[in-house]
Amino acid sequence: MQSAHVASRSRTYLAAQFRRIATRRGKKRATMAVTHSILVIAYHIIQRHEPYRELRVNYFDQQRAETFHPQQHTLLPTFAYSALSS
Repeated sequence: MQSAHVASRSRTYLAAQFRRIATRRGKKRATMAVTHSILVIAYHIIQRHEPYRELRVNYFDQQRAETFHPQQHTLLPTFAYSALSS
């Protein structure tokens, strides 16, 4: 748990995960989630004999950007108007 606390204060993927979960679920659950992620990472490093590759701080932002359509906000009033007028 101490390593998760330290990781949450750095500029890494694990810190981004901590902030993302802490806003929704609280700091204690976020700490346990990051601890679990560290254990899963360690397991896969040992099992696969591969070095750790950081996913970067903006990993979650990039995932969200793929699902976000740039015209979503401009098209919404048009769809709402056409649905209500029918």
